[in-house]
Amino acid sequence: MSTRLPGGLRLGRVAGVDVLVRPSLLVMAVVLVVLFAPQFELVGYSSPVLAALVLVVVLYVSVFLHECAHLAAARLYRMPVSSITLHLLGGETVIEGESRTPAQELWTSVVGPLTSLALGGLSLVAAPHTPPAVEGILLASAYVNLVVGVVNLVPGLPLDGGHVLRAVLWGLLRDQSLATVVAARCGQVFAVAALSLPFVLARTRGTSVQLFDVALAALIAWFLWSGAVQSLRATRWAEALDVIVARELALAEPAPDDAPPLPADLRGVALLRSVAMNPAPVYVLVDDGGRPVGSLRASDVDAAYRRATD
Repeated sequence: MSTRLPGGLRLGRVAGVDVLVRPSLLVMAVVLVVLFAPQFELVGYSSPVLAALVLVVVLYVSVFLHECAHLAAARLYRMPVSSITLHLLGGETVIEGESRTPAQELWTSVVGPLTSLALGGLSLVAAPHTPPAVEGILLASAYVNLVVGVVNLVPGLPLDGGHVLRAVLWGLLRDQSLATVVAARCGQVFAVAALSLPFVLARTRGTSVQLFDVALAALIAWFLWSGAVQSLRATRWAEALDVIVARELALAEPAPDDAPPLPADLRGVALLRSVAMNPAPVYVLVDDGGRPVGSLRASDVDAAYRRATD
């Protein structure tokens, strides 16, 4: 799950959402074939490369289903989803806007890893009841899906587990910004841990450090660190915008009859998002009972935004 801008080759649409593939996906596919083909050869496959290719396809279908679970949960909460993108490290579902409640954050985040764990469990159960050639592929798929599910539950942003941690802390502390900062800092800790893992394992086993392991660890660490930094920046940006309150920008003069309504207590990112989704020169501000309390000019919101971000 992500809020980043999409990019890549468009494969089609699912439930009205673009499905994109980045070129890095092919790079990872080659790496996976190189890694798994020798393992299939060791257990007696006559065409180990073909078996590895089939496994890669199965794994990418699993990643796609993981992302579709995020899509389904977001739709249940009426959150707009612009795209699903498959890339080097898996996939991302670009959800527009932020969760409105801790429960919404929790469920839209956790369904992805739960889907991966369920697929891994189903593959593990089904494998013994299939022909030997299929059994090996299903067992490998089960292993990878279970690992993906567990790793995605690591409690640090930008992983799904980081969003779960943020949801739990948000519910406990009643402070979304603080919850985001803690979850992002946890993500940075795990980034450092991921980078050091090849060296720790090599020292523990008494072996030399492999260049491939270091490169993969560095890639994962970069992904975690950059995602955590992005979350911290977004939090600082949201805090800066929180000073913009619709009621405080209100004018006493009545709004035109065709002016769209806005809650007078809207503030910060929520106010800017509402204005962007319903563009108009003037809005009528209403209280909790729907009664007009003033008008709001879009130009005044723009000016307040510029002051807050200067």
